[in-house]
Amino acid sequence: MWPAWHVMVRQEIKSVFPSSSGTFGLSDPSPAQGVYGRTLKAVTVACIVAAVTASAWAYSRSGMTATAFEDQIRIIDDGARYISDRTWMTTDSASVSVTVFLDYTCPSSQAVLRTLEREARRSSSGFHVSIRHFPLTNGVPRTASLGAECGHQFGSFPAVHEALMSFADSLGSKQWRTIAHAAEIPAVDAFVECMADSTVMVAVGEDLRKGHRLGVRGTPTLVVDDLVIEGNPPPRILRSILDRARQTQGAGSR
Repeated sequence: MWPAWHVMVRQEIKSVFPSSSGTFGLSDPSPAQGVYGRTLKAVTVACIVAAVTASAWAYSRSGMTATAFEDQIRIIDDGARYISDRTWMTTDSASVSVTVFLDYTCPSSQAVLRTLEREARRSSSGFHVSIRHFPLTNGVPRTASLGAECGHQFGSFPAVHEALMSFADSLGSKQWRTIAHAAEIPAVDAFVECMADSTVMVAVGEDLRKGHRLGVRGTPTLVVDDLVIEGNPPPRILRSILDRARQTQGAGSR
């Protein structure tokens, strides 16, 4: 019988972090996946554990404990269902998908986006990054998500997304016309009117529901293929996870 791979992962993590207590929040593979699907899952998890082992010093330097690590990372079976059509970055050779649930006013969301940006420049193969709205409160966070969704409907999501990131510290005081001009949207009036459109509100609400189904508790939350990462991990850890995911995808395609 195939062993429970999540038990092996817990054992590996405890060997890296001897002070670890509690359980590693992983979902069991679906029985329908069969041995092949479970094998790929086990290989993926083994690669991730290796990445964590190699970069354990980063966690100790940042003060992160084993228990905190266990609480922030888990495996799911259906990561692809959370990929959004709001593409921020992608390349033709991208083999790994990254979905980010974010709040545009959240500093940690901004930080993880900049880390992903640096990693995309570093990588020759790249990865596909899409965005899902998860405003933590009404007011400016929700309005920023509405603006980003209007950018998507206008076919200018990457530009509006970048503008929102650039003005993250002052979104509450910025006119939305300023955001539209920064994103080089010609129909400024239509863009401003769009933010009161019910379809835009529905789209933001649907992302919130998806996030709640996934168990998102805050921002940022990343879905890297079938790996869920809550919060903003140290850059070295995120780099290792992305590298291992690419290697695993490459091995699976051969």
